[in-house]
Amino acid sequence: MNNPRKNKLALQGGSPIIDKKLIPQWPKYNLNNTIFSIDAVLKTGIWGIGSNNIREFEHKFAKFQDAKHGVAVANGSIALYVALKACEINLGDEVIIPSYTFQATAISVLLANAIPVFSDIDPDTYNIDPDSVISLISKKTKAVIAVHIGGQPANMGKLKEICKKYNILLIEDAAQAHGAKWMDQKVGAIGDVGIFSFQSSKNMTAGEGGIVVTNSNSIYEKAVTIHDCGRNPNSKKYEPEISSLNFRMSAILAGVLLPQFDTIENDISLRSKNAEILDNSLKEIDGIEPLEVNKSVTIHSRHLYILRYKKNEFFNLSRKILISALVKEGLPIFSGYLPLHHQLNKTIQFENYPWIDRKKYFNITLQNSEKAAYEEALWLPQNLLLGSEELLKSIVKAFQKVKENGLCLKN
Repeated sequence: MNNPRKNKLALQGGSPIIDKKLIPQWPKYNLNNTIFSIDAVLKTGIWGIGSNNIREFEHKFAKFQDAKHGVAVANGSIALYVALKACEINLGDEVIIPSYTFQATAISVLLANAIPVFSDIDPDTYNIDPDSVISLISKKTKAVIAVHIGGQPANMGKLKEICKKYNILLIEDAAQAHGAKWMDQKVGAIGDVGIFSFQSSKNMTAGEGGIVVTNSNSIYEKAVTIHDCGRNPNSKKYEPEISSLNFRMSAILAGVLLPQFDTIENDISLRSKNAEILDNSLKEIDGIEPLEVNKSVTIHSRHLYILRYKKNEFFNLSRKILISALVKEGLPIFSGYLPLHHQLNKTIQFENYPWIDRKKYFNITLQNSEKAAYEEALWLPQNLLLGSEELLKSIVKAFQKVKENGLCLKN
């Protein structure tokens, strides 16, 4: 006999489908290995500048991402700024970025005294649309930032062709893409320079932290100088050669991160496997579509599991109500980013950026970005993909339960 409370939506007093105890803890770490690594850092007595632990982490992470150089910094946002300045992005330069990304991508451009030019996204992957990029290139364009949204590499083939043709720099915002591959090459140094974040939610985390990676010797040397108060790495002088600040990573963070090289590849494999299981089950539910994965993506690091919601196939139920119902069923799900050309248009103090034409750069329409942000996107965090088969089945059942009761939510 069916339990009526189990079939009734939790939003309306029924029992939730998902047992929250099944959801893996994040951050995930090996306590003994982490304590041993941090203790080793503490015992050196060098917790910051000059730390061999930081140098070891820079070397290992750069190698992990198929890059020649790495410069560890305090967080991913700072990594973007350092990368931009190392590429000599200056006052009035235009940098093309997707509107559908975290605000740091745009604000780092502003802090470099440049102009963020917002591109639309591919509606099937939510990554930056190369055709939109081409339409935005001007005489002022100095760089394109390719954001690998949710851990899926952007179309690096087309973007490299575009940047080569127009002689502009290609910067990778790989904050969410640890270990991701495009055509068997790790992201980060496919372009001229790339960055990663180690913020709390990231697939490799120390709570905070970031890194700049590159195969360019000149960009590397500039990044080292910029992140270390303007000091030239080839000089023994204390005095800086350029004006800059301290953007360095703490050796303690390096100590937290180093043991994670032992587990990150297995975690990536498990996320990929479980994402495929969810894809195959959820696509059977009308109105719920997993984002497409470009055929040239060898590894999707799955920092986010993103779905597209089609409310016309789901009783025309608003996304807000759908999310509320799923949250009550125990599923941590959210709607994701707002389009930056709208969000920052409200929050930027434009009087502080007199070189920016607000009407030209912000009062625009980007159909795909706006549709993703306001109507379609459903985000699930990456730690769900580290869960058991029972959890995956519960996630699917939660969507099915809400679909079965969708008409009730309309009344």
